[in-house]
Amino acid sequence: MAFRRSLLKAGAAGAGLAAFAAGTAETGRRLVSGLAAPRPAGRAPAPEAVVDPLTGEVTPNPEQYVAQTLCQGCGAGCGLRVRVERATGRVLRVGGNPWHPLVADPPLPDATTPREALRLLSRHHETGLTYRATLCGRGAALPAQAADPGRVLTPLKRVGPRHAGRWQAISLEQLIREVVEGGDLFGEGPVAGLRALRDDAPIDPARPHLGPRANQFAWLGTAEPGRLGLVRRFVRQGFGSVNLLATDTSPSWPDIGQAAYVIVCGGGTGDSFRPMLRRLAAGRATGRLDYVVAAPVLGTFDNAAAGAHAGWLPIRPGTELALALGMIGCIIAQGRYDAEYLSRPHAAAGTASFSNATHLVICEPGHPREGSFLRASDRGHTAADEDDPCVVEDAADGTLRPATVVPRAALFVDRRVGGLRIRSSLDLLRESTQAQPLAAFAAICGVPAEALAALARDFTSHGRRAVMVPGISGTANGSLATFALMTLNTLIGNIGSPGGMLPDGDAFPAEAAGPRYDLATFPGMRVASGVVSSAVPAEWLAASLQGTPYPLGALVLWGAPPLDGTPGLRAALARDLADPKKLPLIVAIDRFADGSSAFADYIVPDSMGPESWGWAARTHTAGWPVVSPRTATSADGAPVTLESFLIGCAKALGLPGFGTAAIRDAAGAAYPLVRAADWYLRAGANIAFAAPSVPDAGDDDLWLTGLDRLRPELEATLKPGEWRKVAGVLARGGRFADPGTATAVPRQVNICHENLTCPAGVPRWVPPSFADGTALQVPYPPAQWPFLLVSQQDPVPAAGRTVLLHQDDAARLGLGSGDTVLVETPDGRMTGTAVLRAGIMRGVIALAGDDLSPGPGLRDPTRTGESLWVDPASGSVVRQGLPARVMRA
Repeated sequence: MAFRRSLLKAGAAGAGLAAFAAGTAETGRRLVSGLAAPRPAGRAPAPEAVVDPLTGEVTPNPEQYVAQTLCQGCGAGCGLRVRVERATGRVLRVGGNPWHPLVADPPLPDATTPREALRLLSRHHETGLTYRATLCGRGAALPAQAADPGRVLTPLKRVGPRHAGRWQAISLEQLIREVVEGGDLFGEGPVAGLRALRDDAPIDPARPHLGPRANQFAWLGTAEPGRLGLVRRFVRQGFGSVNLLATDTSPSWPDIGQAAYVIVCGGGTGDSFRPMLRRLAAGRATGRLDYVVAAPVLGTFDNAAAGAHAGWLPIRPGTELALALGMIGCIIAQGRYDAEYLSRPHAAAGTASFSNATHLVICEPGHPREGSFLRASDRGHTAADEDDPCVVEDAADGTLRPATVVPRAALFVDRRVGGLRIRSSLDLLRESTQAQPLAAFAAICGVPAEALAALARDFTSHGRRAVMVPGISGTANGSLATFALMTLNTLIGNIGSPGGMLPDGDAFPAEAAGPRYDLATFPGMRVASGVVSSAVPAEWLAASLQGTPYPLGALVLWGAPPLDGTPGLRAALARDLADPKKLPLIVAIDRFADGSSAFADYIVPDSMGPESWGWAARTHTAGWPVVSPRTATSADGAPVTLESFLIGCAKALGLPGFGTAAIRDAAGAAYPLVRAADWYLRAGANIAFAAPSVPDAGDDDLWLTGLDRLRPELEATLKPGEWRKVAGVLARGGRFADPGTATAVPRQVNICHENLTCPAGVPRWVPPSFADGTALQVPYPPAQWPFLLVSQQDPVPAAGRTVLLHQDDAARLGLGSGDTVLVETPDGRMTGTAVLRAGIMRGVIALAGDDLSPGPGLRDPTRTGESLWVDPASGSVVRQGLPARVMRA
């Protein structure tokens, strides 16, 4: 490919196969030694079915069933195929759901029955090679994690001081009673329970804008796919607290199956494409797909087998923004953008997206609305069907008119109207990217200018079948970098187009006012109001523990590892979290009593993987308990999980939205919300009856998938005409919209944001800096801190911490593979085992793994208190590109 050839001509460390070979030599030695080691004895489980290879006749194994459910290993919303021993409920094996578009290529047709699926996954006509779905290591590990002997299975209450590691088992009923009513729970004095906190009186009468006392109840969670809706109903709509810090994922995905060219910027393909690795491999193997990884570390899946269809462009950490701006500047200067797409100023039938490239911005210095879009009301226009639309310049005659009535608008506008200077979004972007020459942006990244120009040229040589994938996370300018990288997709018009970036959003109305049930509203629903100190958990938690803007009375941690995933946060907050005077009540909903949950007063066990309910957004993957949860049960026989805790607390508090008449159907009739199934099965009915409705599940489908276990609950919860359709969705593990089709309502994508915290609302170069604008290198000069530290998932897991560094850097420091090294940042240190690679940029060291809590962090020296370094645009904690040094321990 042209980019690869350009790299070689430019002398860059390109797609080097030698780099891979040198960097993975240790991996090869481990594999060989593993093959030579004694092999454990064992016996594979009997197959789930026998399929006649000639006739295709299917004979299911009556001792097993095969169920499709939701993987909760990350936020992608992939589908699991779980094989279960019927008599014991033991999980025998997991794989990918063959109906699921993220893990199967091609997926099984929706009309395929579970019995037909067994045939299609067999050797009959070798269709099993076509339809067998893949699964990443996280999903494959879920059953083993669920069976972990250290897992919390019964409610726990701390004994002695907080964080002492001593617990006593209690019942769910006792836990709910004490959390709701409060009292002298630990012999340390009175603790306010949830009943006392659910108060409409202001937190501070002198500052009513802070909101009611109910805001002193907070929920912090890294939401698992498909379970946030019930939490939102409890915290915001029932209790009335504004402090719900959890987001359900609805990701945008690159359409790997139809793309011709892909760039992953800031992360390896193994991280960014995990749910679609098979499509990536198939594309490069057939020669249909070329891809480039622009990152400090050579990704896991860049290998010699990729041949000329893969490239690596090593760039410095935190310079993804410069790479994007350099590419954008080349594309605009050379006219390599999609003018037809960008000039369309409003939604058009049959399209998935449109942009605001032509929308005009007020650029008059000192104007009260400087930086805002020019609106129809500013021009005296009105539009009956629009709420004050933006104004554009009609490309046909140069008049200024509402964007909603102009078929094609001018792309580059810079003019004065009525004493105001107005400019189009695309014109502002052009100016921003031309603020520095291409050579300057390339120098920031540490690559030749010719390589950056070649990257822009290759990206725009495939029409809309190219896609830029932002793989970055946790850099000091990461928000702007992501915006700039996604702008590259906008410039070529690929949002929602085959082979481009598929927009996020929900295809079916699950937890909404759906065709069968209204799960969005209910009588007595509260509208939470007041002030949240920050939308970023680390910043929010640090401020709350200091009483800013007000102290918290109770905190629920739901699978939330704020101390585990953020470097330096444990050291900054551990003492305050362990002090009940700072935060009187902490409840953790977790499977293990470690990490952040070790600071809790109570721990509620939770379901895990194949035990859990859920409806993942966008893909609408169905999560349902294909095996019974291992947790203890409540007095009414329900498993102790997130859902039983929420419903039990809601019942004790008398919250609206829960109870015997909590959910309304389309005709207004009331139904209960007293069990988890009441919520999730009715959400399933909304999905099943979204046009066109799905076919019913037959008795054979129920038996083959284990849904016969759930049949009594299905029939008791849903109406006679509903339950078999919902079972049909569960049998296939969800209802999956075609990821390549346009959304019903075209989505606007933005080249300019009115509320972006930088001039003109478009991406511009901002170096990694602290809160007051001081550049990183000022307090931490490279002469003293010669390395930049990043995190990287290691393809070969090892005991302890692995420290990756370039072999040339190691030679200069006198280090070898296997040496114990000390890694320091200005605010932390840790030891690890050195691993030498050619596939890492010189001057960069990488900590391999996910958990950074023991590792070094960095405070912001320009702020007071225990303030960590954060991205000023989003507030997220910086964990990539930290100044560091390494030495022999």
